[in-house]
This record gives sequence, C-alpha cells and structure tokens, in this order.
Amino acid sequence: MFGFVRTLAVGLGENASPPVEDYYLPDLSALNKVLRTLDLSTNRLRELPSSVCDLSSLKHLNLNANRLETLPDEIGRLTKLESISVVSNLLISLPVSMSQLKHLKSVILSDNKITEFPIMLCGLAQLDVVDLSGNQITCVPDGIENLQAVEVNLNMNQVSVMYNWLQEF
Repeated sequence: MFGFVRTLAVGLGENASPPVEDYYLPDLSALNKVLRTLDLSTNRLRELPSSVCDLSSLKHLNLNANRLETLPDEIGRLTKLESISVVSNLLISLPVSMSQLKHLKSVILSDNKITEFPIMLCGLAQLDVVDLSGNQITCVPDGIENLQAVEVNLNMNQVSVMYNWLQEF
C-alpha cells in the first residue's frame, strides 16, 4: 500500500474530533525499509506508537506539540535516526537508550519539563545541535565537556550550577 513512501506526515490534532489516540493509527511496519521522515506533530499523542520504533530506516522524527511525557526505551532501535524534534510536549527525561543513536545530528527538546541535562547525549559524536531551551534544568553537570555539539541552547531554564567544564573555556 505504501511501498514508495519516503515521508509520512500524520496531522489530525487540529481537528475538532477526538484526540488521535482514539483513532486507529495504521501499522507502520510495512514502511520499515523505506520511510525516512515521519511527522506526527500536533496529534495530541500521549505515547509514541510502538510501531514507530520498528522503522529501521527512519532518519527524521518530528513529535512536536503532542502530550508525550516519556519516550519509550525502544527508541534506541532507530539506529539511523539523524534528527529528533520533540518540542512543546511534557517530557521530564529521556531514555538511556538514546545513547545508541550514533547518527543523531540534531536533538530539539525545547519547551518540555526536563529537569536534568540528558548526559547520555554527550557520547554522541555526530551531534551538532542540542536545544533544551524552555525546560526546567537547574544544573549543567560535569561530563558535558565531552559533548561534540556545535550549538547547545539552554536558554529559559533554571540553571544555577555549572560545573568545572565551563572554566576550561
């Protein structure tokens, strides 16, 4: 049915009808080998459909403007993922399995409820951009000096403690 689809955007959230979680989202496993970009933004999702973590060729994932409080541990199976955007959700933390996403170049997590800097991102050598603006982060821990990112945005947080790494600059 979707044999040649490379990009799929599902946007039902602006409808006056019930939230998307009340609908049946199609099983995306048929797109496993071909889908490169998936946009599930503005769908009022409370959890990521499990079939998304089986999309082994996925490179770009947009989950902006939903109601996600967590990402599943299985997200670490998206080993070809290059960018993930989870803006304006309710995330408190990230699963440790994100450290397995070795091809990640961009992680945009602004306007959530994240309280601790996700230290697992520091081991991702290809990471260029980390946006954690508009969260509730209070300290930037030691270990961040290993972060290879060119841009790290921590604006609009509650950072009051910056450890030794900052003195090196």
